Amino acid sequence: MMTNDFQWFESNVSRLSDDAFDRMHLLSELKIAFGALSYSQQKSILCSLKLDQIFDCLNSSRTEQIVLTCDVLILFLSILEPRVVFEQYEEALKRALRHPVPCVKQFVLKEASMSHKCNCRNSMSVQIGWCWDLSKVTLIAELERAGISTEGRKRELQSRFSLYLKTLDPETLQRAVSDDSLMQRLYHQESLILSMITCVRHEDMSVANSAVTLLVKFGSSQLGLHVLYSDSVVACLKETMAERDVIRFRVYEVVVELSVHTEAGLQKGHISGLLPALIAELSGEDVLLQMNALELLTKLALCEHGLQYLQQQGVLNALANRATTINDDPLASLTLPGLIKFFGNVTQSRPKEVFAEYPNIVTTLFETFDSPDLVLLGVAMETVGYIGTSVEGKYMLDSLELGYDLTTGRRITRSAVVRRKCARICFLWHVLWRREERERLRQRGEISR
Repeated sequence: MMTNDFQWFESNVSRLSDDAFDRMHLLSELKIAFGALSYSQQKSILCSLKLDQIFDCLNSSRTEQIVLTCDVLILFLSILEPRVVFEQYEEALKRALRHPVPCVKQFVLKEASMSHKCNCRNSMSVQIGWCWDLSKVTLIAELERAGISTEGRKRELQSRFSLYLKTLDPETLQRAVSDDSLMQRLYHQESLILSMITCVRHEDMSVANSAVTLLVKFGSSQLGLHVLYSDSVVACLKETMAERDVIRFRVYEVVVELSVHTEAGLQKGHISGLLPALIAELSGEDVLLQMNALELLTKLALCEHGLQYLQQQGVLNALANRATTINDDPLASLTLPGLIKFFGNVTQSRPKEVFAEYPNIVTTLFETFDSPDLVLLGVAMETVGYIGTSVEGKYMLDSLELGYDLTTGRRITRSAVVRRKCARICFLWHVLWRREERERLRQRGEISR
């Protein structure tokens, strides 16, 4: 019997529905035999082989069988095109998303994620991840039994791996484009998207993180973004957010990632009310939630359209004003490190604007160098260092020592205490900057060592 014989695979898959056979044994044989085939053989078999009975093996109380079934399904489905997977096994995938065992949900989420990413599923990462691993484990065991040293095993694995790559379909390795037909299908199968959103609220972090990652990938396309911000999906997202704070911020993470990705994503996030809801978290009573919101908004502020949006919404002015009155509220002072990081990231890319428009933030930053709080002191030092990574940032830091803005010639009004703090920090910048400039000139050949 040849392992690539279709009748052999069809026979063993059909036996999975017969209680007289050991399903664990059959699944293991299917996994090993299929993994040993070439891509062309695998594809030939799966053209006619139905996998419904393998999906049925997920309906078990045995964790070992469920995990093994997921392994077999991932291996088999990696050969099929995304369109085929969702056309033939859509209902089975929906049922799997409602499975009580986390690894089953995770399998479906990863399957959908990889299907969205690639037009053909036997890409290098998939093929190597599931077929090469099977061979590698066996090979390592053989080499260890033969007493081969660690370095010897490493060289042998590299040699075998190079030979293995040559067996892969070269045309397949070059194809990694979005599958528009799959997106069109998902657009008309909203229930599957809603099932994915329910996984965001799962207690198992691996399942929840996979769901968040998938939704971000799905929304990265124009059609996917339209689906995610449709009325019914937004309603589902808001219903999910109402359960717990941690779940609400998982949804915020998706919204921010999509807002950073494109300006269209930001506009839809605003119209849906999800971005304004995140900004409103800054005014809440829970300081920890404020800190989490500030961290997400920092990511949004790093892109041009995101920063413009935050300025239009008055977020930067509100945060700058908060920094000046933060000592009035002991609990609010917990957000000071986040505020410093936020403005530090903005200042690094736009030092002149921030120094001119928000001088109170600059003052607050340097005042923290006298703080007994080592955590806050560390954040302040890292922030000054980050601002100084750009040439314009170095100029602005240098202007603080003299009390002048070197780009305009205007005097910067500050107290003597703040100016002394600036001078101490800028002294270090003079040393580092001049050393850096000297090295740059030496590399150009304008000066010698």
